[in-house]
Amino acid sequence: MDQKQAASTEWQIQLDQLEQQNRQLRRALRLSEEKLAAVLEGTDTKVWQLDVASQALKIFNAPWGA
Repeated sequence: MDQKQAASTEWQIQLDQLEQQNRQLRRALRLSEEKLAAVLEGTDTKVWQLDVASQALKIFNAPWGA
């Protein structure tokens, strides 16, 4: 195997490893999002953010009027 083929093979191995890591991270993110959603729904907890400068309050998981 010449140097060019070896470099190409090494590049492919690294790419495969990165793709596998990406899949694992996406799976972990999806599971944590599902757990958070279940906790928020089960406890009727609201998630909010206050912009201190403008005093704008944003509620992420409550319908209007709730």
